[in-house]
Amino acid sequence: MYFNTHRLFVLLIVLLLLACTPNKPKSQSSTVNIRQSEDASGLNPITIRDGFSNYLSMQLFQTLIGIDFKSNEIVGIIAKDKGTVTVINDSALKISFEIREEAKFDDGRPITAEDVQFSTKLHLLKGINSFTSRFFEFVDNVIVDSTNFRKLHFIVSNSQMQADFYCGSIYLMDHKVYDPKAILKTYSIPEIKSDSIYEKTEIKEIISSLNDQKFAKNKNFIKGSGSYEIEEWNEGRNIRLNKKENWWGDALKQTNSFFNANAPKLNYEIINDENTAVVSLKNGRIDLMSELSPRQFNQLKMDENFKSKFKLATAQKMGYHCLGFNLNHPVLNDIHIRKAIAHCLNKELFIEKVLYGLAEPTNGPLAPWREKIYNNEISAIPFDLNKAKEELNKSKWFNQSPIEIEYAYNAGNKEREALGLILKEEAAKIGININLAAYEWSVYLQKLKSGELELFYSAVSSSLLPPNYNSSFHSSAANGGRNYFNYKNETADSLIHVMNRSNQLSDYAKASKSFQELLNNDLPCIFLYSEKETFVFSKSIQDFYPSSARPHYWAPVLSKK
Repeated sequence: MYFNTHRLFVLLIVLLLLACTPNKPKSQSSTVNIRQSEDASGLNPITIRDGFSNYLSMQLFQTLIGIDFKSNEIVGIIAKDKGTVTVINDSALKISFEIREEAKFDDGRPITAEDVQFSTKLHLLKGINSFTSRFFEFVDNVIVDSTNFRKLHFIVSNSQMQADFYCGSIYLMDHKVYDPKAILKTYSIPEIKSDSIYEKTEIKEIISSLNDQKFAKNKNFIKGSGSYEIEEWNEGRNIRLNKKENWWGDALKQTNSFFNANAPKLNYEIINDENTAVVSLKNGRIDLMSELSPRQFNQLKMDENFKSKFKLATAQKMGYHCLGFNLNHPVLNDIHIRKAIAHCLNKELFIEKVLYGLAEPTNGPLAPWREKIYNNEISAIPFDLNKAKEELNKSKWFNQSPIEIEYAYNAGNKEREALGLILKEEAAKIGININLAAYEWSVYLQKLKSGELELFYSAVSSSLLPPNYNSSFHSSAANGGRNYFNYKNETADSLIHVMNRSNQLSDYAKASKSFQELLNNDLPCIFLYSEKETFVFSKSIQDFYPSSARPHYWAPVLSKK
């Protein structure tokens, strides 16, 4: 009897202790942990300088419109829809948006056209450590509709390609946070674009304030109308976001990706080294990682034990990789030398053996899966050493043996080094010595911009919008600009102008295909491939879908089971 009573007493104590032991907080167990290779540089929307900072800002702040991560279509966010464009004359457009009635700041104030007007002023303000005042130079004015406080009209120059999208991409910023003294309220956008106001004390004051790091790094001053807020930021370690309660967008959950915020917390773990990140994935510290090297992704793909706990996915990127020629170089200025080198490059072998098939060959400055604007009638330059020798013999350098050319790439990039080694081996067979030169990233960029490199590797990222080639292939961007090939062709310039002024995709596509054909004939570079983004994530992650919109997934939609 004593024994049974004693057992019952012990059992009651155990049950009492279990009842008093707190369960693992739901917010902790349901936090989605994501690996990020580099920390954000700052989260002031008008001074953003890197992709991750912009991605976080999309979750903290909002824009009028955006590219939906699921449909890949332009959709309304703060605005009801993607807006309308009206031609005023040959040089001006009117771009109109109407703000959703549900749109509110966190304190319940409705978002109005005046808030967009104020945000545009911030983005145009000179003297801030950003590029936005130059980027949005095409905006001449923002007019609040006299009959509807939620409606506004951008008046813009007709010279800016996709002006409607870029107007809609201005981050909305709360004047109570970023201009509490209402200094900018008394100044018009034309005044802000002029130089006449910048000696005024109050203008100097707000510029100084907006350059303050508190708006970039202090969570108490990083306030937007987006679905998340910063819970903590340990620089170099992690950034954790918390889903806002009673966020205004919850009522529109099924509208598009931007209103589908499932994760109660998003924790971005800063892990620079890829191998360390994979270990962290396997031990449960992180739930998802992207941007895996092709070799790492392939190894995980072959590991059946790994696949029992994790999933792998890819997404199509819109950009391209190429091997660039500096046309100011006397040897590379010869089209026959460039064709000879092109025939020495087996890019299909490179894609198969080095990239493990995680790319598609491209013959133009865009991804081949952009079917509406990609010229699929262009034939690839084949790997053919006999043709390479024929082209070399046509050149004015045919009796100079061997020809010496430097191939430059950024140090530490194994794929780019491998491409150089493959090219070096084949080119040597026809009498061209390719000498590999690896430079630290900052040095590589400086040499690229100054025109010191001869043969170089280049990669260009792109959004889902039709590409603008003004900075990469137009004559005006040669010799010091981002036209690193120093390519100059009046016909190419004219085609770029036509593309930039095209209001219809069919007109753009026609000019784009002619432009690609011209580049194929002139060969300022060898177009290599368009790659795929790579992902691995825990099977506990729900609602993941890859996207062609950078960075190729939308974290807020994720949840954990």
